[in-house]
Amino acid sequence: MEGEIIRKKLKNYVRKTGIKYNYIANKINIHKSTLSHFINADRKVSKQTINKIKNYLVQNNII
Repeated sequence: MEGEIIRKKLKNYVRKTGIKYNYIANKINIHKSTLSHFINADRKVSKQTINKIKNYLVQNNII
């Protein structure tokens, strides 16, 4: 459930700002394919990865 909310917030943030997923992946130190799998919900990612994404969104005042 938490992952779904974070996924939606991340997609909305990227759509509004035009920032690249690759940039976010580099900032939070995960592989771009890992972020892609999370965004597309086609593979499960670790709780640690979800927390990294969540922390990025918090730092950028998205959550």
